[in-house]
Amino acid sequence: MGVSALVLAELCGRHANEEAALAARLLTRGPLRLEFWGGVIGLGVLVPAIAAVAAAMWESSPFVVGAAVLAIGGLWLYEDLWVRAGQTVPLS
Repeated sequence: MGVSALVLAELCGRHANEEAALAARLLTRGPLRLEFWGGVIGLGVLVPAIAAVAAAMWESSPFVVGAAVLAIGGLWLYEDLWVRAGQTVPLS
């Protein structure tokens, strides 16, 4: 859950310049929002957290593996979206 807190702090906190703030808005409220909220937060953070709790309750290795794969996929998608959002912002 610490990673999700860092992601939300990075996106919702204060930004050094207007370009970074615009890139964050593109992720959270713009055209990339469905991929961000559904893919990164939903499938990359919430589902792995639930799977990790289920793995602890039922002592199940497949839940742990599934949670790890989804978390890594969510991280990959977040990095991809962050790069795309940064490249979408006009520089001048």
